[in-house]
Amino acid sequence: MATFINLEDSPMFQKQVCSLEGTADELKDRCQKLYKGVKKFMGTLGEASKGESAFADCLVEFGGGPDDPISLSIGGPVISKFINSLRELASYKEFLCSQVEHVLLERLMNFINVDLQEAKAENGADRMDWVNKITTAIGTLLNSHFLQQSPVRFLDKSNTSSAPANAVVSGDQIRHSDARQNIGDDVSTILRGIPGNNACAECNAPEPDWASLNLGVLLCIQCSGVHRNLGVHISKVRSLSLDVKVWEPTILDLFRNLGNVYCNSLWEGLLHLDDDCEDRSALPHASVSKPCPEDSFSVKEKYILGKYLEKALVIKDESEAKPSAASRIWEAVQSRNIREIYRLIVTTGDVNIINTKFDDITDIDAYHHVDAAEKAVKKRHDPTVCQRIKESNKAGNCLQGCSLLHVACHIGDSVLLELLLQFGADLNIRDYHGRTPLHHCISSGNHKFAKILLRRGARPSIEDDGGLSVLERAMEMGAITDEELFLLLAECA
Repeated sequence: MATFINLEDSPMFQKQVCSLEGTADELKDRCQKLYKGVKKFMGTLGEASKGESAFADCLVEFGGGPDDPISLSIGGPVISKFINSLRELASYKEFLCSQVEHVLLERLMNFINVDLQEAKAENGADRMDWVNKITTAIGTLLNSHFLQQSPVRFLDKSNTSSAPANAVVSGDQIRHSDARQNIGDDVSTILRGIPGNNACAECNAPEPDWASLNLGVLLCIQCSGVHRNLGVHISKVRSLSLDVKVWEPTILDLFRNLGNVYCNSLWEGLLHLDDDCEDRSALPHASVSKPCPEDSFSVKEKYILGKYLEKALVIKDESEAKPSAASRIWEAVQSRNIREIYRLIVTTGDVNIINTKFDDITDIDAYHHVDAAEKAVKKRHDPTVCQRIKESNKAGNCLQGCSLLHVACHIGDSVLLELLLQFGADLNIRDYHGRTPLHHCISSGNHKFAKILLRRGARPSIEDDGGLSVLERAMEMGAITDEELFLLLAECA
């Protein structure tokens, strides 16, 4: 059998690469055809919904009202039921249209424009880059301890003690076994059991079946449709029964910390203020009222848009008194105060408060002492030469440039980490030494959080100011004994 010094010299490898790129092109063509079909289907659904609503309105005018004698004589109650059915059909089709737009259209376009594009090498340089990465990964595997290990997925010591010697456990089984054991009961029962969660957060419809992951509230099917239209940067809607994989113990714990009652006390603060005010006419939002389950889609939509897009009912935290909002959210993260973090995110006007840095709350002019000799060194920001880190041998001992996410990675509270990620904390933000939160996790040995960040999109290829990536820093510390972490680092590098 012929052998090749370089992987790119192998005809079989080149053939495989070309085959995969051809498959990507074919898949793109098929996705574009599906995209056109989805657009046409959405147009049909929209027209059907409008037609049914218009027909229902005509029947209402024809009926003349529930007390009209002519209406009663020609079967008014039957017509009323028919009208309700038509409106319900129109509402479901409108909701289905929004679901198709979000689940199919948006994700399909993202798949075509991002995933497929990234999967293909646009030029020879990109292809060589991929080849080099594959070669590096193969070389690392051959030189690692995995050569002497069984190909069976590794189990924690606590799990292997009770498992048969010949048991083969998949990665997914390991990852979700704790979730299955801890959740046990139905997700809907658990979430609705939280005070205030037995009704929709927007219209009080009973037994809500949907939720907003980042906002921490439960929703009815109609209000969930409005939330989807807000965009995932504002509300990430998931089903309690359909999106099974979402409901991990950490997410459930986040909802236990929040819930409809607490969240609405912030998002609807002015409404609650109205309840305690005798002269409601003097209030700026006296005309605003919470919708009922029977209200139309448009009424609920108007209320929800004002509530979240405009924050029309939020009592703004615009106090200039010390400490600042940045200082308070930093303190809340350090003390693991989930509700206070959520409150500050909602009530402050600073949209970037989630990425608050240590530098925003501290005078860092004299934080790092750099002598003349170090100034002459190009890599004076290299974390390995930082006195604070060297003296303590702890990555988190130097906080200059660190964000809330950096700090959360050292605290080790998974609910706290989840809250920051749900509200869009920058996964790849860099500190004074060029280290990302992923660098901090690896340096401190927090492999659990490192895997969470990698699955959420953290880029291990980013180099710190010492010129080393996360994978290189990890290998510098010795063999990576966590196989799943190693594979995630190698795949994302």
